Amino acid sequence: YLFTTGGIGPTHDDITADCVAKAMGVSIDVDERAVELLLTRMKREDLNEMRLRMCRIPKGADLILNPISAAPGFKIGNVMVMAGVPRIMQAARLHAENSTR
Repeated sequence: YLFTTGGIGPTHDDITADCVAKAMGVSIDVDERAVELLLTRMKREDLNEMRLRMCRIPKGADLILNPISAAPGFKIGNVMVMAGVPRIMQAARLHAENSTR
């Protein structure tokens, strides 16, 4: 497995998800599963363009749940992509490890 952290946030320079999708040869778009997770923490009208960037998931990827902010990471092939904020990554890592067992 390859674990990577950071680069999946809401700003224009967060390009990790795009790069992983390109490397895996798949498309990337807003994933409704990720949107639904964010909606557990905010109202739909608060889902602006920047927040929706955190819902961009490569096609075919599994979500890695994030119990702290709800914005998920993802797993595609042997690559696991999680948030760069240490406490969020650590919480998400536990979910990722349990999903591989």
